[in-house]
Parts: sequence; structure tokens; C-alpha cells
Amino acid sequence: MGAPRVAGDYKIALVPQVSGKKDVRSDLNGDRSTSDVKCECRVPEAYGVPCLHNVAHAHAVGIEPHDLFHVKDRTSTWKAQYPDGLEYPMLSDFAIYDRCA
Repeated sequence: MGAPRVAGDYKIALVPQVSGKKDVRSDLNGDRSTSDVKCECRVPEAYGVPCLHNVAHAHAVGIEPHDLFHVKDRTSTWKAQYPDGLEYPMLSDFAIYDRCA
């Protein structure tokens, strides 16, 4: 895969595909508190995570890949929602476990 071709506004670039087929348009516009990154490959829209093209584009313009994630998908966001942490029950806490042993 070659280097992304960034024209003018660094937020949009044509990124070569690994397969060597046509370049895809990677869009890093917007801020991550209101919008996700976009790409013509449609992976970010389908799965909610940056694709390889977005990561290559970000690397080419000096943006850290973790900064591509929407703020709702960051560990710091869900940790703020659960300041006391989460407790998970152990299998041994259930009475049925004693009958299976």
C-alpha cells in the first residue's frame, strides 16, 4: 500500500487499497465528540471503528490512531460513567454451581 495523497485540507485524502485497486477517499473531518471518521470502504460506518485507510491517512498527517475513535467509544468515557467500577459475579456465587460440582 502506498502513501496517502493528501490534497490541501489534510482532513481528506485518497488512500491506496492494499489490493492495489482504486484509491478510496478517507475523511477525518469533524470532531470525535459528534461524528465518526468516514471512508469509501464503508468499514467505519458499518462497524463504528476506523478502517486501515483512516489509520494510514492519520499516520500520514501526524494524527494518533486512538484519536480517530468517537468519544463514546473510548475507555475514558465508560470509566467516567462507572466511577465505582463494575462488579462481575463469580460462577461460584450461584447455587447451581454447587450442584454441578
